[in-house]
Amino acid sequence: MRALPRIDLPLLAILAVAFALRVQGIADDGFWLDEITSLHDASKPVPALLRGAKQPGHPPLYYLLLKGWIALFGTSETAVRLLSAISGTAAVGIAFALFRALHGRLAGLAAALLLALSFHHIVFSQEARSYALFGSLALVSAHTLWRAISEGGRGRWALYVAGALLMAYTHHQAYIVLLGLAAGALLARPRKGALKGLALANAVVLAAATPSIVLYMLGIGDDGTVRGYHHWQPYASWEGVVDVGVLWTPGGPLFAPGARLYAPAAPEVPWRAYLPIALLLPAACLALAAARAKPDAPSPRPPPVLFHAGALHAGVLAFVVFAIAKPMWHSRYVFAFLPFFLGAIAAVLAVPRRTRARAVLLGMLVALSIPGIVEEKRRPGRTPWRETSAFLAGREGDAVFLVAKPFLARPLAWYYKRPFDVVPDAFALKGAVRRAAESGGRVLVVYCNAHGPPDPRHEGARELAQALALRGATRFGTLTVYEFEGTR
Repeated sequence: MRALPRIDLPLLAILAVAFALRVQGIADDGFWLDEITSLHDASKPVPALLRGAKQPGHPPLYYLLLKGWIALFGTSETAVRLLSAISGTAAVGIAFALFRALHGRLAGLAAALLLALSFHHIVFSQEARSYALFGSLALVSAHTLWRAISEGGRGRWALYVAGALLMAYTHHQAYIVLLGLAAGALLARPRKGALKGLALANAVVLAAATPSIVLYMLGIGDDGTVRGYHHWQPYASWEGVVDVGVLWTPGGPLFAPGARLYAPAAPEVPWRAYLPIALLLPAACLALAAARAKPDAPSPRPPPVLFHAGALHAGVLAFVVFAIAKPMWHSRYVFAFLPFFLGAIAAVLAVPRRTRARAVLLGMLVALSIPGIVEEKRRPGRTPWRETSAFLAGREGDAVFLVAKPFLARPLAWYYKRPFDVVPDAFALKGAVRRAAESGGRVLVVYCNAHGPPDPRHEGARELAQALALRGATRFGTLTVYEFEGTR
């Protein structure tokens, strides 16, 4: 009789903690703009999702999964976000498998624990967006690639191709992850057969992922023309790397309390002082992990430390180059490299020879992670769409103008079950509101500042209220509804 597989109790405990942190408070906030966009996309027919209809956006895998998930469990905040919470918890388990294979069981457990306690990872595991699934598939791709180049076998290469393709059809930044993984594999100097397998596997992935590039990144209009992906957020790249490094490091909220998670801006600290955190800290940790080996011990081929370091650093640097060439920088877009960063820190636990020293070091890392969790759990709701929806209910006959970026009008109109008039600039908005008010009835101007930085064209919403003598303003966090009653 075949023995049952041994249950890893420490790993199960870590997974339980990870899942508990990712479901605790999962429905405290109403959906915010990006999540409303996810729901809107998931409501489209499958053929429209597969051909990238209406506008270019992210690849369809997450939205197809979300569509089926909603059909089973409904559209409440808990139900919708639970898909991301499960994906985030799965990432913790996959991180254990990857870093155990690279650095040993202790490093695998430590990496899983640090990822489970990462407030940054918890945040994105409670969003109805594709980032948690994307991060999990990035770890799957890394693990299958490592096994392929270190052990060989067609089956392992097939698993790598499958994981990489799923990642490519989840998020466009998959190509940056794959570039980093390829650099790590090359830096690790695998045997000749592995290099041939890497080239063939990546060629298959690129060929099979071409529709993702054409349909969802570039976008094909109804007239057959390529529209181009237009949701670019300018960002100072090096400052952004430091911002991310501060957020990722255990104790980041203590070291740099001004660092902001959602606003694409540099942290409110001298960024040069924290530059080592971004790239030098993981390099130093991996160097220490490599130095612990005995001088006379045979060197594994390929060296796991070089694979890990190459994947992390080449991937992040490639992202910086990409951000400079075509600005689209935000902490969420490089999110897939967070486990590699924490895995490098966890690798240091293998350096001390004494168990007590390892326990003390792990305890310090855990203690430094707690303030981030506390800060994340105390964070107020990002956007109070529930209250706004209640405010707009029963006002079907009123004219409503949306002060926001035009591409948000369709998902918001779908979510609120009412049309919005979006005007190109503040000057045109004043004229449109005045004409609607003079025709009689009530006019509502919804000023939305919840999707990245305020649009410079719409920063005069308060002046607009004063110029038109709007009757009152109802404030919902980062969203304000101005109200005006015209004369009949």
